Amino acid sequence: DRGRVNGVLGVIENISERKAAERQREELLANLRKANEQLATNQRLLRTIFDTIPHRLAVNDGDSRYLMVNFAMASRFGHAEGEFVGQTPRDLEFLTAAEQEQYLRSILSVLETGAAFELPETRSVLPDGKEELIRFLCVPVRDANGRTVGTVSVTEDISEWRKADQVRAELMEGLRHANDDLRDFAYIVSHDLKAPLRGISSLAEWL
Repeated sequence: DRGRVNGVLGVIENISERKAAERQREELLANLRKANEQLATNQRLLRTIFDTIPHRLAVNDGDSRYLMVNFAMASRFGHAEGEFVGQTPRDLEFLTAAEQEQYLRSILSVLETGAAFELPETRSVLPDGKEELIRFLCVPVRDANGRTVGTVSVTEDISEWRKADQVRAELMEGLRHANDDLRDFAYIVSHDLKAPLRGISSLAEWL
């Protein structure tokens, strides 16, 4: 008869593999979220350390472009980090010609040779015209295959350190003079005392 149910057709589908795949996908997504959170935490930690270091730090890529600079570096020139990023030293108009040449020469040397570049002591002029004495070091950044793909440069202001050295040297020189004066005084006193002592000794022998 029309419309009457004459039977039932059932379909059974095995979705075990699909569920397993879904669980695996959820686990992968959870692990990826966790890894991203850990990466973000590590980046914040690195940034905090990077900006807390009092020396001037700069990271450049294989084309000499700035990837990042720390707070000390940006403050030294009175410009925000964003004004460095993506630029080469020659692009930065607020650098003097000497500074542009120094930074670019060091970066290119490290990129070409893979060896560190160091300037033990050199003079630099601050934006306000004052001079400072700095020590500069540029080292390579290598990829997993050991190829040099960038650089990290460190600039240390050693002006106060050198001033302290000078003060210490002056104090040591003053101490040497004081010791010489004391030695001369002791010699004179000793010489002046010998005559009376000899007289007393002679008198004692006579008696």
